[in-house]
Amino acid sequence: MAAGEFDDWELLLVLRRCVLLVCTWLAAHIFNLLHDIAFATRMQFVSDGTPVPEGDGEAAEKGTVDVKARPSLQAGFSCPEVPAGTADAEHSWARLGAEHFKVRCGPNYPKNGFKMPSGPAMGEVVAVDILRTETKLFNLLSLNHIELPTPTPGWSEAYPEFFVINQMLPGKFCNSFMTSRTKTDGETFNLIVYVRLQPKLARDWTDDQEPKSAEELLKRFLLRADQDPAIAQCFKEIGVIRNLESLGAQLPSSLTSIMKKFNGKPVLTRPEHYFHRDPHNRYFMCDLDGHCYQYLTRSAMAKGMSYVDLMHLGYGYVVEARKEAEMPEKMVCSCEIFRMSEKKAVWFPPSKHRREQKEHI
Repeated sequence: MAAGEFDDWELLLVLRRCVLLVCTWLAAHIFNLLHDIAFATRMQFVSDGTPVPEGDGEAAEKGTVDVKARPSLQAGFSCPEVPAGTADAEHSWARLGAEHFKVRCGPNYPKNGFKMPSGPAMGEVVAVDILRTETKLFNLLSLNHIELPTPTPGWSEAYPEFFVINQMLPGKFCNSFMTSRTKTDGETFNLIVYVRLQPKLARDWTDDQEPKSAEELLKRFLLRADQDPAIAQCFKEIGVIRNLESLGAQLPSSLTSIMKKFNGKPVLTRPEHYFHRDPHNRYFMCDLDGHCYQYLTRSAMAKGMSYVDLMHLGYGYVVEARKEAEMPEKMVCSCEIFRMSEKKAVWFPPSKHRREQKEHI
């Protein structure tokens, strides 16, 4: 074989190997994507039909959930409510008017960008929990450990009375640039807000109509966010550090600069949100998986968590208005959280870490 022929054959082998490597890489990523989709959609059901996401069985102690037993904990057991304006409150929460949050309004918001204080919130925060879990727990209410607040007698709305939002924050910063729901896990700090919704919300609106008010936007969201990604993608959270100026030298200047820039600005929860509907229409739950936030967001969040025990945080949610007829926006709920402490967060489920839990309660 001539030298030139040998070089051509060797080049063909190299190209073949490169093609095989690319195909293998693509196959692996397709497999991971299909696995994530299967994880998100596959559910195992306990005896009464309450959904428990697969993969949470270990945290729920491998099927020991007794759906017939009465829950041992009341919503809000881990974080007490204090009167609004309480000085030097720690690891507690208080009610906060929606007017402390600025929301979109017309005319022509895309061009003018006008915002104004929100009108009264459409839901009322009635309890807050701050929990620690060894892993991410999706739809933790389905584990039947926490009892919701007393329901309103005769509730007959198509949407559930309680909207429960769980902001899941990683206990340890993950320095991986890419993340996924199934591969990014670990100890989690859960900030759970229980919202009691108003009855007769958008009473005359039907599901075949386009929303023309904040109330109609919310009602459509409550009925269809778990089925229609386009509707789910309008959900936003807003955080306002109410004592930012007084924190002064206690924060690094770089962190203070970031907080001032984004303080009070809404953030879309997509695509890291997951929705769960109770089969008995008691609650609609949203999990926000902070383990899977973008790298820069996770980095800033990890720095902020180091100082969260100094902060008075105004906290709330809103369904984003994108059309003129849908404005002005109105807060779904709002509250104030004082000086959260990761160390005081209660371990969950209660059958794990019982000694630590008794010390914290």
